[in-house]
Amino acid sequence: MTDKIENGHDQTTDVRHVLSGIDELKEVNIISKENKEKEIEALANNPVVQSLAKAHKAMAEKKILPIRTDSLDLSQRITEYVNELPEDELYEQLKILLTKPHFTSLLKCQDDVGIKNKTNIEQLHGTNTDTNGNHKFDGLERKTKIPRAIRMVGLYKKSWEPLGLTVAKEGNELKIARILHGSEIEKKGLLHVDDIIMEVNGNSLGGDPKKLQEYLLKTSGLVVFKILPSYEENLPPKLLYIKCHINYDPKEDDQSPCAEAGLSFKKGDILQVVDQKDSDWWQAQRVNNKGEARGRAGLIPSLSFEEKRRALKEIKMNTLTEKKKSRKLKSKRTMYNASQNAAFDKHDIAVYEEVACIPPFSRKMLVLLIQSRTVADGITQTIIDSNPEVYGKSEKTIEPPTTNGSSSSTTLHSEQSESFYNPQLTAAREILKEGKTCVMTATPQCLKLLRTSEFMPFVVFLKSNEDLESPPEENIFNHSNEDIERHYSRYIDTTLDMAPTNQLSEEIIEKLGQLKTKHQWVPTSWVY
Repeated sequence: MTDKIENGHDQTTDVRHVLSGIDELKEVNIISKENKEKEIEALANNPVVQSLAKAHKAMAEKKILPIRTDSLDLSQRITEYVNELPEDELYEQLKILLTKPHFTSLLKCQDDVGIKNKTNIEQLHGTNTDTNGNHKFDGLERKTKIPRAIRMVGLYKKSWEPLGLTVAKEGNELKIARILHGSEIEKKGLLHVDDIIMEVNGNSLGGDPKKLQEYLLKTSGLVVFKILPSYEENLPPKLLYIKCHINYDPKEDDQSPCAEAGLSFKKGDILQVVDQKDSDWWQAQRVNNKGEARGRAGLIPSLSFEEKRRALKEIKMNTLTEKKKSRKLKSKRTMYNASQNAAFDKHDIAVYEEVACIPPFSRKMLVLLIQSRTVADGITQTIIDSNPEVYGKSEKTIEPPTTNGSSSSTTLHSEQSESFYNPQLTAAREILKEGKTCVMTATPQCLKLLRTSEFMPFVVFLKSNEDLESPPEENIFNHSNEDIERHYSRYIDTTLDMAPTNQLSEEIIEKLGQLKTKHQWVPTSWVY
């Protein structure tokens, strides 16, 4: 057997590797024992085997690595450049080739190999760094970012079914602005915020949202998106539950980014906020009494956004009134008067309140918001008599100081100050120490003071019969039903209409009993 192969290369090292498995071949009778030497010599001189030996030797001596790691990015830049050139058949063929999924996947694979062997590439081809810290390979600048590969995403939709996403135009690109929680797209996780939609079912969009809407309206069944992904990391949403203190209808909101994607709600509804990425528009969905989601998610105005526009609306409506008041206030300094704080409370904008769902429990305090002192005393006594071991009566009404024109009428800098309320709160605390539920009456201005984790009140508002006049000394407060519902509804747990005392007492006792069997939504300050 010859020791040399063509071109003068030494066979000893190269071919030995190829022939190292001949014993194994012999064992499976691929090479016969009789013609062993002739067949081995013919195999060693076979041009294919010789080429394999050369290739093996070359790869062992020099590791082959890509000279750059941004070939996919370069391909995309070439495609963008070709798009700006005059129409030409060769240009179109090049564009089709560069955007084929198999070709882009091959380039991405090559870039990934290069990134993993970045150190070896730098040693092999050299590297330097520009003033911005971007690496340069072969004199070509390349930012160290993850290459983005074009993806084809297929979804099935019905003609009437919304996809559950909104888009925004940025330059010549159509980006996904938000994905609605609970939608099919969100569940499958195939699309992400900031993904660029390039085509729908082979139709180029050119960054035009109207084209996207037209294609989707007339399409049912399979919808194929051509996507330039953003590679955004999806973090699990923070659990945030809110109680609504306003009514909202997205169809009547001319500032809503998408009325069809909006979520309507009413005062007292509990919502779970599932997405707060947009500072002006949150995504939320309704929940049941146990906090379990029901229905689709939709857009609602964020807390800061709604507070701002309600404040601006109020300023515009009261411009003339405020000017008149400002003239009077110039000559007189006004301090916070606890007995007349309804004027301050009406400017306190309540939109949402963060709440938590907790298991059934008994409230520490029953607060009766009843205008008639006689009716309040009658209901209080009936509840106490129903179970004296459970309920205790506070003889003092929680109310602010009365203004009689004398210096003794204290003006408080803060409604929360206990310098005045200490005697009244002390009486309530004594009942709580006995392990009883404290039953007491209060004025609307004092509800904010009582709504703490110390007292955890259940507030019942009994609407007064405004058609009947009563003497001033008979009234605990002088607010109308409309004023109370407008400015203090956030503190009220239930509202009852006027009825006989016994009937009202039984209804209140029944509602207190339900608290022991149902989950309750309470302010988070009571829990954390």
